[in-house]
Amino acid sequence: MLSPRVGHCFQGYKKAKQAYVAAGTTNAASYAGLLKSIGANLVKSGHRKEATAQYKKAEQAYVAEGATNTVDYANLLESMGVNLGKLGH
Repeated sequence: MLSPRVGHCFQGYKKAKQAYVAAGTTNAASYAGLLKSIGANLVKSGHRKEATAQYKKAEQAYVAEGATNTVDYANLLESMGVNLGKLGH
């Protein structure tokens, strides 16, 4: 569970996610980038398990768009690996 302070910081992300959903573009690479950014900030605030969930959603969006041969996708995989390593996986 995010603390109120951290939750408040993520309100902008929440609005951005809602915009993607409303536009029907949750399979876009740019949406995946948003989810990766959310994950990275969750890691920075000590919420690694929540970050893992965001990273997995980002991976699904990249796969759905067919954007798995991009530098951004490779960076996501790197972030996922580092985070999972810190979690002991």
